[in-house]
Amino acid sequence: MEYKSSQITSQSWYFTDLDDSRLTISPPNTNDIISIDPNNPNRILVGGGEVVDNGDVRTLFEISTNTPYSETRIAPDHIKFKAQKCIMTETDWTNFEVTLYVEFMNVNPNSEILIYGRSGRHILGRPCEGTFYRVGIKMDGAMRCESKHWHPGGLSRLDPNSTNTVGDLEGMRIGIKFMVFTNKDGISTTVRAMVDMNGDNSWSEMCYVIDTGQTNDLSYQKCGDETTKVITWGGPLIGVELRNFPIGESVAIDKWSIREVDPLSPKVIIPVPAVPFDPVTFISAPTTPPSDALRPSTSDDWDDDVDYPLPPWGDPGDNPGV
Repeated sequence: MEYKSSQITSQSWYFTDLDDSRLTISPPNTNDIISIDPNNPNRILVGGGEVVDNGDVRTLFEISTNTPYSETRIAPDHIKFKAQKCIMTETDWTNFEVTLYVEFMNVNPNSEILIYGRSGRHILGRPCEGTFYRVGIKMDGAMRCESKHWHPGGLSRLDPNSTNTVGDLEGMRIGIKFMVFTNKDGISTTVRAMVDMNGDNSWSEMCYVIDTGQTNDLSYQKCGDETTKVITWGGPLIGVELRNFPIGESVAIDKWSIREVDPLSPKVIIPVPAVPFDPVTFISAPTTPPSDALRPSTSDDWDDDVDYPLPPWGDPGDNPGV
């Protein structure tokens, strides 16, 4: 984990099975699209999906908080989102860390994975709840961080001058972390994305953006005003979207978790315990056999071979082993 878990809302989610009540999958009939690896019950196998409006083939996972999604509880505009610090309820995912490992088994040039949060549902006719911060990774390794102020428009690149890339991902298994949190000033948001290219818990920063409303895109005006240029509110959904992967077992996801975090607290560093020096136990083992003179020449009642473990050079004592 990059940040400590929050002690305020204590929201967290870990993948356990496809019947999890907090997990919604589109398309809902997943028999030919999503399955569980028979050799690993925590590993999801995905391929194909449904054709959406722009022609992409998509499978979408949405994870809610402990409060079920309710359209009737969604505030009407971003001014109210900002005032109440959430789209729906105070349990919304606000400062979060998403971690998952993805194996790209079968891809094409248009395949990509997208992870987003501070979001509601992206549905035509309800534009204002369709906000997010998002990271996208294409199969050539190109990464981008984005924000969205309404659906179906309002998409802005947060790092337009960035050329972040991790290289060709076909056949690779990598870890991805996506983190979003409001800064101490309360008016700016940090968006981070990291990758573990070797699957050994060694993470590299690929996207680090502080959104202060610097974009020239005026799309925020559709649902808000100058005060809502930065998405500082939480959302009831975290989304993971797979686009344009071939039908069949194309992608595998495992070690998938979401946590509400406290990014402003110091990170927990577990120190290595100091071992007190003990002159007896710290004496190095001898590297040559002891002299026969160190052992008594008279017989005793103990057989060293049986009662004590032998040193590597055998038993130089008075009783032969039996």
